[in-house]
Amino acid sequence: MLESFKTDDLLADLNIKKAEIDAHSRLYTETYDAYREIVGDLDLMEAKLAFVGGLMRQQMDLVLPETGDVEKDALAILFAETSPVGVVKNILWLTTAPMAASMVANFAVYMNMASGTGKVAKFAKASKAFKLVRFAKFTGPVALALEAVMLVWNEAQARIVNDDLRAVIAEANAASKQAGREVEKLEAAKASAFSQRRDLLAEAGVGTVPAYVEKLNLAIVDLGRQKVAMSVGRKMLRAGLEHSVILTLVDGMTEDLLSSIADRLKAEVLIAGGSTLSLVVTETGLSEAQVSEISTVVNARDAYVRGMEEEAILEQIGIPQGTYDEIEEMLDPKLSDSWEEVEGDLALDTLANALILRTAALQDLRAELEAKTQLAAGADIGDLAAQHGKERNEIAAWASALPLQREHARTLKQVKDADLSDIASECRLPLAMVEAI
Repeated sequence: MLESFKTDDLLADLNIKKAEIDAHSRLYTETYDAYREIVGDLDLMEAKLAFVGGLMRQQMDLVLPETGDVEKDALAILFAETSPVGVVKNILWLTTAPMAASMVANFAVYMNMASGTGKVAKFAKASKAFKLVRFAKFTGPVALALEAVMLVWNEAQARIVNDDLRAVIAEANAASKQAGREVEKLEAAKASAFSQRRDLLAEAGVGTVPAYVEKLNLAIVDLGRQKVAMSVGRKMLRAGLEHSVILTLVDGMTEDLLSSIADRLKAEVLIAGGSTLSLVVTETGLSEAQVSEISTVVNARDAYVRGMEEEAILEQIGIPQGTYDEIEEMLDPKLSDSWEEVEGDLALDTLANALILRTAALQDLRAELEAKTQLAAGADIGDLAAQHGKERNEIAAWASALPLQREHARTLKQVKDADLSDIASECRLPLAMVEAI
């Protein structure tokens, strides 16, 4: 006959645990808000740093690659996924997800109890009925007997409900401890993020995030100016202008820098023309490491023309994002301007030389466009694979992509004054197919 008297104590214990979780939740929210502010600063700082890194990388792709430790260390800081800035960006999801899951799950228990659908709510109704009978003014043996029955009935119910309460209290206790651990993890993440922000500001020699952004903005302007000068110098070299003329026309150009650009350009042209890397080393006097890195950029251009996805080029060929952006920026307009030539019957060597990539890459693009014309006419995938010397799955991939590419072209054609060559090159479709859409 004691269980019914334990219920109030158990409910009080449950309220204590709920209060603990509420306190953890409030502290978590306050800490999270402060943490998000720091992470927002780091996101902004990282974005600026990444942009500077991309410009630096593009400049490095215009001159000879350095192979010393200084460059290697700089690239590790700017581009490595394991750099402190990159790690900080992921802390948010590592710390908040478990907390969110545990809080939702456990508060659902308490909401259920309060809503009148849980076992505790049902007991409260039974308890109220018991008190009405217990305190009624019954007299005589009948009243005493009824009261005895009600006490036994509620004692049995109390034992069941109390067992449920003890289980919920155990769950709440575990949830409270888990919530406390999540708060500790978030506090540690906040401290780590704060340290990263402080260290980045110190390295930049500034005291605030706005000052950091301003400093990098100035760096971006300077780097952009340098990149333009180097790109112009490279184009002039390709056009056959003498060094003395280029030095006179391009502000900020030096003989050493121009010679470096010329040596790299020579190496790229030789590699794209089919020379072995060892021969390029002999012809240019560059190191094997330099020639190998230059070859990687040529390989990336070939892959881009063949239609390899950006992520695959970055991962499989191993170029940085800045290099990919430069390749995309350079090849897109030139391929669009030359799309009829790509589709034609003439040799592609001259165009390949102009784009500084291997002729085979353009031949593969021509084969893809021819195959898509045939696929649209109902040709068999196996027959096309044999005809073009391709794997069956490659032809199948072109066939699978064709409907979406045609739909994309249809959308682009709705834009006023849309250039058909631009649409064809963007969608990797034959011009005649674009015209017919």
